[in-house]
Amino acid sequence: ISPLNIMVRTSSYPYSPMKNLKLARQENQDQIVTKNVSAIHIAARLSLTQRKLVNALLYHAYDTLLIDDTHTIPIPLLMEIIGFESRNQAHLKKAIRGLTETSIEWDMMDDDGSSVWEVATLLSYARIQDGKCTYRYDKSLAEKLHDPSVFAKINLSVVRDIRSAHTLALYENCFRYVGIGRTPKWSIEVFRRLMAVEGLASYQQFKVLKRDIIVPSMKEINKLSNINVELLTEKKGRTITSVQFLVKRNPQMALMGIEEDDEVSSSAAYKPLIEEGFNKAVVRAWVLEYGEDYLLDKLSLVTGLAAKGKIKSSKAGFL
Repeated sequence: ISPLNIMVRTSSYPYSPMKNLKLARQENQDQIVTKNVSAIHIAARLSLTQRKLVNALLYHAYDTLLIDDTHTIPIPLLMEIIGFESRNQAHLKKAIRGLTETSIEWDMMDDDGSSVWEVATLLSYARIQDGKCTYRYDKSLAEKLHDPSVFAKINLSVVRDIRSAHTLALYENCFRYVGIGRTPKWSIEVFRRLMAVEGLASYQQFKVLKRDIIVPSMKEINKLSNINVELLTEKKGRTITSVQFLVKRNPQMALMGIEEDDEVSSSAAYKPLIEEGFNKAVVRAWVLEYGEDYLLDKLSLVTGLAAKGKIKSSKAGFL
Protein backbone atom coordinates (compact mmCIF):
# COMPACT_ATOMS: atom_id res chain seq x y z
CA ILE A 1 0.00 0.00 0.00
CA SER A 2 1.53 3.26 -1.05
CA PRO A 3 1.51 6.05 1.54
CA LEU A 4 -1.31 8.55 1.33
CA ASN A 5 -0.06 12.06 0.69
CA ILE A 6 -2.45 14.86 1.57
CA MET A 7 -1.62 18.48 0.84
CA VAL A 8 -3.78 21.52 1.31
CA ARG A 9 -3.63 24.56 -0.93
CA THR A 10 -5.26 27.85 0.02
CA SER A 11 -4.71 31.20 -1.64
CA SER A 12 -0.93 31.42 -1.36
CA TYR A 13 -0.03 29.33 1.67
CA PRO A 14 1.59 25.92 1.58
CA TYR A 15 1.72 23.00 3.95
CA SER A 16 0.99 22.17 7.60
CA PRO A 17 -0.17 19.00 9.36
CA MET A 18 -3.68 17.77 9.61
CA LYS A 19 -4.43 14.54 11.31
CA ASN A 20 -2.53 11.73 12.85
CA LEU A 21 -1.92 8.29 11.44
CA LYS A 22 -3.01 5.28 13.43
CA LEU A 23 -0.67 4.39 16.27
CA ALA A 24 0.80 0.96 15.84
CA ARG A 25 1.42 -1.42 18.67
CA GLN A 26 5.00 -1.84 19.78
CA GLU A 27 5.50 -5.12 17.95
CA ASN A 28 4.59 -3.55 14.59
CA GLN A 29 7.00 -0.63 14.75
CA ASP A 30 9.34 -1.92 12.03
CA GLN A 31 6.42 -2.44 9.68
CA ILE A 32 5.27 1.14 10.24
CA VAL A 33 8.69 2.51 9.40
CA THR A 34 8.74 0.43 6.22
CA LYS A 35 5.38 1.82 5.14
CA ASN A 36 6.57 5.42 5.62
CA VAL A 37 3.57 6.54 7.63
CA SER A 38 4.63 10.18 7.73
CA ALA A 39 3.01 11.37 4.55
CA ILE A 40 -0.29 12.96 5.50
CA HIS A 41 -0.40 16.69 5.95
CA ILE A 42 -2.66 19.67 5.56
CA ALA A 43 -0.79 22.39 3.81
CA ALA A 44 -2.58 25.49 4.94
CA ARG A 45 -1.98 28.25 7.41
CA LEU A 46 -5.00 27.41 9.52
CA SER A 47 -5.72 29.43 12.63
CA LEU A 48 -5.73 27.75 16.03
CA THR A 49 -9.53 27.83 16.09
CA GLN A 50 -9.68 26.22 12.64
CA ARG A 51 -7.25 23.49 13.66
CA LYS A 52 -9.37 22.71 16.70
CA LEU A 53 -12.51 22.71 14.57
CA VAL A 54 -10.99 20.18 12.17
CA ASN A 55 -10.36 17.86 15.12
CA ALA A 56 -13.67 18.44 16.91
CA LEU A 57 -15.95 18.16 13.87
CA LEU A 58 -14.25 14.99 12.70
CA TYR A 59 -14.42 13.44 16.17
CA HIS A 60 -18.09 14.21 16.45
CA ALA A 61 -18.88 12.73 13.03
CA TYR A 62 -16.43 9.83 13.12
CA ASP A 63 -18.76 7.04 14.26
CA THR A 64 -21.25 7.75 11.45
CA LEU A 65 -18.84 9.23 8.92
CA LEU A 66 -19.59 6.59 6.29
CA ILE A 67 -23.28 6.25 7.14
CA ASP A 68 -24.60 9.81 7.27
CA ASP A 69 -23.95 12.50 4.67
CA THR A 70 -24.79 15.28 7.11
CA HIS A 71 -23.69 15.74 10.72
CA THR A 72 -25.05 18.11 13.36
CA ILE A 73 -23.54 19.33 16.62
CA PRO A 74 -24.96 21.87 19.10
CA ILE A 75 -22.96 25.10 19.04
CA PRO A 76 -22.49 25.16 22.86
CA LEU A 77 -21.09 21.62 22.72
CA LEU A 78 -18.78 22.51 19.81
CA MET A 79 -17.49 25.54 21.70
CA GLU A 80 -16.95 23.40 24.82
CA ILE A 81 -14.91 20.84 22.87
CA ILE A 82 -12.56 23.39 21.31
CA GLY A 83 -12.37 25.61 24.38
CA PHE A 84 -13.96 28.52 22.53
CA GLU A 85 -15.00 30.87 25.31
CA SER A 86 -16.19 33.76 23.19
CA ARG A 87 -19.85 34.12 22.26
CA ASN A 88 -18.82 35.86 19.06
CA GLN A 89 -20.44 33.60 16.48
CA ALA A 90 -19.15 35.82 13.70
CA HIS A 91 -15.64 34.61 14.54
CA LEU A 92 -16.84 31.00 14.58
CA LYS A 93 -18.59 31.42 11.23
CA LYS A 94 -15.45 32.94 9.72
CA ALA A 95 -13.39 29.98 10.93
CA ILE A 96 -15.87 27.45 9.52
CA ARG A 97 -16.06 29.36 6.23
CA GLY A 98 -12.30 29.01 5.96
CA LEU A 99 -12.61 25.22 6.20
CA THR A 100 -15.04 25.18 3.27
CA GLU A 101 -12.52 27.21 1.26
CA THR A 102 -9.47 25.09 2.11
CA SER A 103 -8.76 22.40 -0.47
CA ILE A 104 -6.94 19.13 0.09
CA GLU A 105 -5.06 17.25 -2.61
CA TRP A 106 -3.86 13.68 -2.39
CA ASP A 107 -2.00 11.34 -4.71
CA MET A 108 -2.40 7.60 -4.43
CA MET A 109 -1.11 4.60 -6.36
CA ASP A 110 -3.89 2.50 -7.85
CA ASP A 111 -3.84 -1.31 -7.85
CA ASP A 112 -2.47 -1.36 -11.40
CA GLY A 113 0.36 1.01 -10.47
CA SER A 114 -1.16 4.11 -12.05
CA SER A 115 -1.29 7.42 -10.19
CA VAL A 116 -4.62 8.74 -8.90
CA TRP A 117 -4.99 12.43 -8.05
CA GLU A 118 -7.97 13.76 -6.09
CA VAL A 119 -8.93 17.08 -4.51
CA ALA A 120 -11.64 18.14 -2.05
CA THR A 121 -12.29 20.83 0.53
CA LEU A 122 -12.04 20.20 4.27
CA LEU A 123 -15.79 20.75 4.55
CA SER A 124 -18.13 20.65 1.57
CA TYR A 125 -21.01 22.43 3.36
CA ALA A 126 -21.82 24.08 6.67
CA ARG A 127 -24.88 25.73 8.24
CA ILE A 128 -25.55 27.38 11.58
CA GLN A 129 -29.20 27.54 12.60
CA ASP A 130 -31.14 27.34 15.87
CA GLY A 131 -28.00 26.89 17.93
CA LYS A 132 -26.69 23.98 15.87
CA CYS A 133 -23.92 23.55 13.32
CA THR A 134 -24.67 21.20 10.42
CA TYR A 135 -21.84 20.15 8.14
CA ARG A 136 -20.84 17.69 5.43
CA TYR A 137 -17.70 16.06 4.07
CA ASP A 138 -17.08 15.05 0.49
CA LYS A 139 -17.75 11.29 0.32
CA SER A 140 -14.30 10.38 -0.96
CA LEU A 141 -12.62 12.51 1.73
CA ALA A 142 -14.84 10.96 4.41
CA GLU A 143 -13.63 7.52 3.34
CA LYS A 144 -10.01 8.63 3.66
CA LEU A 145 -10.58 10.20 7.08
CA HIS A 146 -12.38 7.12 8.38
CA ASP A 147 -9.59 4.78 7.32
CA PRO A 148 -7.79 3.81 10.56
CA SER A 149 -4.49 3.57 8.66
CA VAL A 150 -4.81 7.27 7.89
CA PHE A 151 -6.52 8.76 10.92
CA ALA A 152 -5.89 8.12 14.60
CA LYS A 153 -7.99 9.79 17.26
CA ILE A 154 -5.90 12.24 19.25
CA ASN A 155 -6.62 13.51 22.71
CA LEU A 156 -9.47 16.02 22.55
CA SER A 157 -8.81 17.35 26.03
CA VAL A 158 -5.25 18.15 24.93
CA VAL A 159 -6.46 19.95 21.81
CA ARG A 160 -8.87 21.98 23.91
CA ASP A 161 -6.14 23.25 26.25
CA ILE A 162 -3.52 24.13 23.65
CA ARG A 163 -3.29 27.87 23.04
CA SER A 164 -0.93 28.06 20.07
CA ALA A 165 -1.44 26.96 16.47
CA HIS A 166 2.26 26.12 16.27
CA THR A 167 2.00 23.92 19.36
CA LEU A 168 -0.98 22.07 17.93
CA ALA A 169 0.85 21.59 14.62
CA LEU A 170 3.89 20.14 16.38
CA TYR A 171 1.72 17.98 18.65
CA GLU A 172 -0.16 16.50 15.71
CA ASN A 173 3.04 15.73 13.83
CA CYS A 174 4.78 14.18 16.84
CA PHE A 175 1.84 12.26 18.31
CA ARG A 176 1.53 9.96 15.31
CA TYR A 177 5.01 8.60 16.04
CA VAL A 178 4.57 7.88 19.74
CA GLY A 179 4.45 4.15 18.97
CA ILE A 180 7.79 4.38 17.17
CA GLY A 181 9.49 6.69 19.63
CA ARG A 182 10.78 9.32 17.24
CA THR A 183 9.70 11.36 14.24
CA PRO A 184 11.46 11.17 10.88
CA LYS A 185 14.28 13.61 10.27
CA TRP A 186 12.70 16.68 8.72
CA SER A 187 14.82 19.08 6.72
CA ILE A 188 14.52 22.65 7.95
CA GLU A 189 12.60 23.54 4.78
CA VAL A 190 10.06 20.77 5.34
CA PHE A 191 9.76 21.59 9.04
CA ARG A 192 8.98 25.23 8.24
CA ARG A 193 6.17 24.02 5.98
CA LEU A 194 4.85 21.69 8.67
CA MET A 195 4.75 24.60 11.11
CA ALA A 196 3.16 26.92 8.52
CA VAL A 197 5.97 29.50 8.67
CA GLU A 198 7.49 28.85 5.25
CA GLY A 199 8.26 32.08 3.44
CA LEU A 200 8.21 34.21 6.58
CA ALA A 201 11.49 36.13 6.70
CA SER A 202 11.53 36.27 10.50
CA TYR A 203 11.98 32.50 10.74
CA GLN A 204 14.70 32.02 8.14
CA GLN A 205 17.37 31.83 10.84
CA PHE A 206 17.18 28.56 12.77
CA LYS A 207 18.01 30.22 16.10
CA VAL A 208 14.92 32.40 15.73
CA LEU A 209 12.79 29.43 14.62
CA LYS A 210 13.98 27.48 17.65
CA ARG A 211 13.56 30.35 20.10
CA ASP A 212 10.12 31.54 18.96
CA ILE A 213 8.48 28.37 17.60
CA ILE A 214 10.15 25.13 18.64
CA VAL A 215 11.02 25.76 22.30
CA PRO A 216 7.67 27.37 23.30
CA SER A 217 5.74 24.63 21.48
CA MET A 218 7.74 21.89 23.16
CA LYS A 219 7.20 23.44 26.58
CA GLU A 220 3.43 23.61 26.05
CA ILE A 221 3.27 20.03 24.74
CA ASN A 222 5.30 18.66 27.64
CA LYS A 223 3.21 20.59 30.16
CA LEU A 224 -0.29 19.99 28.80
CA SER A 225 -0.32 16.89 26.63
CA ASN A 226 -0.18 13.13 26.88
CA ILE A 227 3.26 13.00 25.24
CA ASN A 228 6.73 14.37 25.94
CA VAL A 229 8.96 15.53 23.10
CA GLU A 230 12.68 16.23 22.89
CA LEU A 231 14.49 18.01 20.06
CA LEU A 232 17.39 16.49 18.12
CA THR A 233 19.25 18.43 15.43
CA GLU A 234 21.66 17.50 12.67
CA LYS A 235 24.38 19.82 11.39
CA LYS A 236 26.41 20.24 8.26
CA GLY A 237 29.34 22.33 9.37
CA ARG A 238 27.81 25.04 11.54
CA THR A 239 24.42 24.95 9.83
CA ILE A 240 21.44 23.03 11.21
CA THR A 241 20.15 20.94 8.31
CA SER A 242 17.40 18.85 9.92
CA VAL A 243 15.36 18.36 13.08
CA GLN A 244 13.92 15.28 14.69
CA PHE A 245 11.88 14.75 17.85
CA LEU A 246 12.00 11.94 20.37
CA VAL A 247 8.42 11.13 21.39
CA LYS A 248 7.21 9.20 24.40
CA ARG A 249 4.01 8.95 26.36
CA ASN A 250 3.57 11.20 29.35
CA PRO A 251 2.65 8.82 32.19
CA GLN A 252 1.37 11.69 34.34
CA MET A 253 -1.38 12.63 31.92
CA ALA A 254 -4.66 10.73 31.59
CA LEU A 255 -5.04 9.35 28.09
CA MET A 256 -8.26 9.55 26.20
CA GLY A 257 -7.31 6.54 24.09
CA ILE A 258 -9.47 4.76 21.53
CA GLU A 259 -9.85 1.39 23.24
CA GLU A 260 -13.35 0.44 24.29
CA ASP A 261 -12.43 -1.59 27.38
CA ASP A 262 -10.63 0.77 29.71
CA GLU A 263 -11.33 2.65 32.93
CA VAL A 264 -13.09 5.49 31.11
CA SER A 265 -15.54 3.33 29.17
CA SER A 266 -16.07 1.23 32.31
CA SER A 267 -17.08 4.22 34.44
CA ALA A 268 -20.68 4.37 35.64
CA ALA A 269 -21.36 7.58 33.71
CA TYR A 270 -20.06 6.42 30.32
CA LYS A 271 -22.89 4.21 29.06
CA PRO A 272 -25.79 6.44 30.24
CA LEU A 273 -24.28 9.43 28.45
CA ILE A 274 -23.77 7.41 25.28
CA GLU A 275 -27.43 6.36 25.48
CA GLU A 276 -28.39 10.04 25.65
CA GLY A 277 -26.85 10.43 22.20
CA PHE A 278 -23.50 11.98 22.99
CA ASN A 279 -20.48 11.21 20.83
CA LYS A 280 -18.03 8.71 22.39
CA ALA A 281 -15.10 11.10 22.15
CA VAL A 282 -17.06 13.84 23.92
CA VAL A 283 -18.15 11.48 26.71
CA ARG A 284 -14.57 10.31 27.20
CA ALA A 285 -13.40 13.91 27.47
CA TRP A 286 -16.13 14.69 30.04
CA VAL A 287 -15.37 11.62 32.16
CA LEU A 288 -11.69 12.56 32.25
CA GLU A 289 -12.36 16.22 33.03
CA TYR A 290 -15.30 16.05 35.45
CA GLY A 291 -15.34 12.54 36.90
CA GLU A 292 -18.22 10.07 37.02
CA ASP A 293 -19.79 11.31 40.27
CA TYR A 294 -20.23 14.84 38.95
CA LEU A 295 -21.63 13.62 35.64
CA LEU A 296 -24.05 11.15 37.26
CA ASP A 297 -25.31 13.93 39.54
CA LYS A 298 -26.03 16.20 36.59
CA LEU A 299 -27.59 13.37 34.59
CA SER A 300 -29.89 12.51 37.51
CA LEU A 301 -30.90 16.14 37.82
CA VAL A 302 -31.72 16.40 34.11
CA THR A 303 -33.64 13.10 34.13
CA GLY A 304 -35.74 14.32 37.04
CA LEU A 305 -36.52 17.64 35.38
CA ALA A 306 -37.40 15.90 32.12
CA ALA A 307 -39.81 13.55 33.94
CA LYS A 308 -41.61 16.60 35.36
CA GLY A 309 -41.85 18.15 31.90
CA LYS A 310 -39.62 21.08 32.84
CA ILE A 311 -37.16 20.66 29.96
CA LYS A 312 -38.49 22.05 26.72
CA SER A 313 -35.38 21.25 24.69
CA SER A 314 -33.79 17.81 24.46
CA LYS A 315 -32.27 16.26 27.59
CA ALA A 316 -28.90 16.11 25.84
CA GLY A 317 -29.08 19.75 24.87
CA PHE A 318 -30.06 20.78 28.39
CA LEU A 319 -27.29 18.68 29.91
